Amino acid sequence: MQLDLNALPDDARVRRDQVMQLFGYSRTTLWRRIRSKQFPAAIEDGGLSFWTAGQIRAALATRRDLEPG
Repeated sequence: MQLDLNALPDDARVRRDQVMQLFGYSRTTLWRRIRSKQFPAAIEDGGLSFWTAGQIRAALATRRDLEPG
């Protein structure tokens, strides 16, 4: 099922598999981009890693700004 990111509040939690699907990244690519500061680091809480919907929307906007066209 596709995640409707626009329907979520900014502080909603988005899990790694959802982020990978939205960006078309593999797990390795995601962590490489985090390590190189090209993608925001995940928030960790109680052993769970996630991003907020606001972080993901901002990352998507940045990604679209960088695309040629």
